[in-house]
Amino acid sequence: MPTEMHSPTFFLKRTMQGTKEVAARSSAFSQISNGSSQNLAEVMAAEERAQRDFERTTTPKSKELSTAAKLIEQKMARHGEVSMTIVTLREDLDDTTASLEQDRKFLTDLTQNCDTRKKEFHEVRKARNEELQALSEVIKALNDDEAWNSLKKHCLRHPCSDAGHRKTNEVTSC
Repeated sequence: MPTEMHSPTFFLKRTMQGTKEVAARSSAFSQISNGSSQNLAEVMAAEERAQRDFERTTTPKSKELSTAAKLIEQKMARHGEVSMTIVTLREDLDDTTASLEQDRKFLTDLTQNCDTRKKEFHEVRKARNEELQALSEVIKALNDDEAWNSLKKHCLRHPCSDAGHRKTNEVTSC
């Protein structure tokens, strides 16, 4: 066998065998390459479809996300405004409650003062009525003829000063 290896036929056989192997390998590579090209084209087409589907779904979702973010901002702003309004209204309520308490105290004092003033007014009115009654009785007594005559007699008996004298003269002249 060692001599056979050195022979040209062995080399040719070996080369032919190698050529067949290379051809088989080349054919296998070519099939793999064709299959890979087809697979690559299919994968690329699938990737393009997936990219279009992704863009088709992400574009509306992005819009929804942006709209939702704006709504959240608006609601947060409104929440802040409502919170400020609540704080202001609570302060107003506290002020109004304090004012109401002061007004109630004032009303109580005013009612007591009014009651006191009514009592004082009734006392003054009663005293005034008594004075008017007394004056009425004095006027009535003075207008009475008997009282008039008694006054004349008194003035004649007791002469008064000049001013009083003039009056007596006037009385006596009547």
